[in-house]
Amino acid sequence: MSIVTLIAGLCAASAVCLALFALRVRITGSDEFTFMRWNLALAWLPMIFALLLTWSWRAHLPRAAAILFAALWLLFLPNAPYLVTDVVHLGTPWATAPLWFDMAMFGAFGATGLLIGYGSLYLVHAVISGRFGSAVGWSSTAAAMALTSVGIYFGRVLRLNSWDAFTRPDLLAAIVHRRLTNPIGHPELYPLIGGMVLLLMGGYALFYVSTRAARNAVTRRSIHGLSR
Repeated sequence: MSIVTLIAGLCAASAVCLALFALRVRITGSDEFTFMRWNLALAWLPMIFALLLTWSWRAHLPRAAAILFAALWLLFLPNAPYLVTDVVHLGTPWATAPLWFDMAMFGAFGATGLLIGYGSLYLVHAVISGRFGSAVGWSSTAAAMALTSVGIYFGRVLRLNSWDAFTRPDLLAAIVHRRLTNPIGHPELYPLIGGMVLLLMGGYALFYVSTRAARNAVTRRSIHGLSR
């Protein structure tokens, strides 16, 4: 799968999400859940930084550029799978659309967020593996999923976001310090994050295998076409 194909597919999925939201507004006359459009826009940030990282690596830019893009990618990566957690708003008393429609809409947004996150991770994984080897690539991927799970916890449970790293760094530092100095004081944290890590890694492994299989199939067809 080429980068162009990947981006085109993700754009199409995002368009479906926005179309469902627009249809909901038209049917109900209510613009509730507008935040989902903003969350979808935020989900695209890690993909943008992953593309910049890929470009900087292929263009042989200074290492500082790659480090910057990688850091920004990791900081905003939780915004993509975070869309899955928006299902907590299903069935809220003020919802004006049928539950089945909201389930379809939230499902589309969540799936698209996951795919955007996995797509960006796939690009970064390729860069790291190409530079440092497969073992480092997979280790970095697992670490990124662990940190992403922490980021989702910060967003959904503590109601923080990636921008707070710039606007309220003292608050984030204080929270991290409290969690590290009193690890047993938050027993709900570990099964939540552990479960998310397993789910995210399992989903990415499936995405990785499927993407590689699709790319290999295209390569085999191309070689077969040339040999005819």
